[in-house]
Formats: sequence, structure tokens, C-alpha cells
Amino acid sequence: MGKAIWKTALEFLGELGVARSGLRIVDFDETKQKGIIKVNHTSVEEGRVVLSLVKEINKKKVALRVVGVSGILKKARGKWV
Repeated sequence: MGKAIWKTALEFLGELGVARSGLRIVDFDETKQKGIIKVNHTSVEEGRVVLSLVKEINKKKVALRVVGVSGILKKARGKWV
């Protein structure tokens, strides 16, 4: 999953945009198929767009969606993962 997100982010934002956004994959639970992506507070919309542009992972069609946004990582882990 991580490679697909990184590839899409680089294609959409470019290297400088990815660096400025601070994009990171923090957590991913394979069984629940849920994870946490971290971006700077000024890049939330760019992060949402990157996730919506991911169409395929390991040659399987996917549709990633944003369940919620939080300013605190601990709160996000408790709520959504």
C-alpha cells in the first residue's frame, strides 16, 4: 500500500510538494484495512487528493477514502485504527 501512495504523491505533488507536505504513512492494520497518513496541517487537502488518486495496489483495483481528520495523532489512533 505504501508504495502506491508514494508513487501517486510523487506524480501529483512532485518531490518538492511531497517534502513540503510532510507526507508519512504512520500506521496500517492489514486485517482491518485501515491506516493513518500524516501530513502538515497546511497540506490536508493535498493528502486527500493523493489518496483519492490511488486506483490500484498490487494490480488490484482499490478505492481509498478518508474516514476522518485529526490534529492529534493519539486521538486519530484511538478513533480510527
